[in-house]
Amino acid sequence: MQNNRCRYYSKALLYAIFACAARISELPYVRELSFAKEPGSSGKEPYLLKKAMILVEEELEQGPGITTIQALQLLSVCHCARASDTKGWMDTGRAIRLIFELGLHRNPEDIESLNLSKMDLEVRKTVFWGCFTFDR
Repeated sequence: MQNNRCRYYSKALLYAIFACAARISELPYVRELSFAKEPGSSGKEPYLLKKAMILVEEELEQGPGITTIQALQLLSVCHCARASDTKGWMDTGRAIRLIFELGLHRNPEDIESLNLSKMDLEVRKTVFWGCFTFDR
C-alpha cells in the first residue's frame, strides 16, 4: 500500500465512506463532521466532506482509478443530502466520464491484452453498472 493506495483502497474512498456514514449517525457531533448544523449557516464545508473532496481532487491529478469513481459517487450522495444538487450531479458526471476514460465500459473480450484477473473483471463490471444505475 505504498503512497496510501492499492488497487481497491484509497484515502479518498475511505474519507468518502466516512462522510457518507457520518451524515446518518445518531450522534450529533459525528453528524456535524459531514453535515453542518444549519445548512448554509457558516459557509464552511464539514471536515470529512472537505477532506474527501481534497483527496479526490489529488487522485484526479495523480491518476484516477476505480476508487476515485467510487469516491465521487459517494460524494455525490453527500452533496445531494446537503441540498447541493448541482455539486452532486457534477460528481456523478465526473464519475461517469472516468468510467469511459478508464475503459470500464469495454467488454472483457476487448481488453484481453490487459491480463486482468476474474476479480478485476468483476470489480470493473460492478463499478460500471453501479454508476450507470446511480446515474439513471
